[in-house]
Amino acid sequence: MKQENSRYSFPDALECIQKKVYLNQKIKLNLQQQRILEAVWNNFSYDDIANSLHLSPGHTRNVSSSLWKLLSEVFEYKINKSHFRELMLCLLENGKFQLMASVDLEDDDQSCCGTILIIDDRIDNLKTLSRLLKKNGYQVRSATGGEDALLYLERNIPDLILLDILMPNMNGYEVCEKIKKNPVTKGIPIIFISAIQEEIDKVKAFRLGGSDYVSKPFQSHEVLARVSYQVKLKKQQEAWEQEIQDHQQTIEMLYQSRLILSSVLHQTRYGIAAFEAVRNSLDGEIVDFRCLLANPAFRRCFEMGKNQPIYDEECSHWFARLDVDVIQPFIEVVKTGKPFQKKVEFQEKSYQMTVQKLGDGINLTLQPLPRGVGAVREPPPQQM
Repeated sequence: MKQENSRYSFPDALECIQKKVYLNQKIKLNLQQQRILEAVWNNFSYDDIANSLHLSPGHTRNVSSSLWKLLSEVFEYKINKSHFRELMLCLLENGKFQLMASVDLEDDDQSCCGTILIIDDRIDNLKTLSRLLKKNGYQVRSATGGEDALLYLERNIPDLILLDILMPNMNGYEVCEKIKKNPVTKGIPIIFISAIQEEIDKVKAFRLGGSDYVSKPFQSHEVLARVSYQVKLKKQQEAWEQEIQDHQQTIEMLYQSRLILSSVLHQTRYGIAAFEAVRNSLDGEIVDFRCLLANPAFRRCFEMGKNQPIYDEECSHWFARLDVDVIQPFIEVVKTGKPFQKKVEFQEKSYQMTVQKLGDGINLTLQPLPRGVGAVREPPPQQM
């Protein structure tokens, strides 16, 4: 199965994977999933992947596990980290994606309003609904009984199910109950179908998880309105869930980044601090600066104790001992955005002071210098 010296690269594999996933599941791989696939393609460990994404190893493994499950369902092969690259190269070399390569994702998205599964033992009902829905842009799959429908749902997830109530062997209520008990299919909205003269237990239908119902003989505008509403509602819910998942991943990444930044700030020998501009309430002019963050090295520069409060205090008195007016240059940095550098001496030590604009304030770095050394032209490497 191993493919040596293949003419295919990871971008080729990713393009085919994206199209296959989209055509099968109507979703697109997010940036985090793409980064994981690229790292696995290049034979990186999960710890390496976690470090590159600034995520915890446990979270990375969970995301990867879901990703392998998704790809296994889409390609109908058991795909995992150990043979992902070999399998993809084999599929590419054998031309499995030639048909897929000509498909445009955006065009496909515009041409299909959703996939509908119709479950009805009456062939005439299936034909009527299929013609109506296909004419209005839906992909339609049909099943003449509950057993066939459940087999189809083991490998496919439609956007909506139209389910007849009166069927032999397994009625609509029983089919609905089985669908809603399955964690994979429970989110599919179900619209029950019944004839006007048939008794429908609406309370039971909704209690089992039904979303709506339509009556036979079918009224085209009614069917389309109810189907369209449920499909849009499902897609909106999926978008919200994806947004929540992305938000949680962003929080995780920000948390990891904060830990890394905190580690850098505590270990560097440069004094680093962030200051917010203090403005006059009458004219809005900057009159001073207030400390928002100061690392241990910055505190040592001013001989401040670890627990000495410095935040939310005006800082002009800190620099009063210097032989340079720093407040006015700080103000100019905020106004113009141009960095400011100056060699300063205090506490019998020399520092290269570098000031850069940071929002409505400044980022200040103090680089220790040996006695007698002139100002450094380039700013120090660690900047906030």
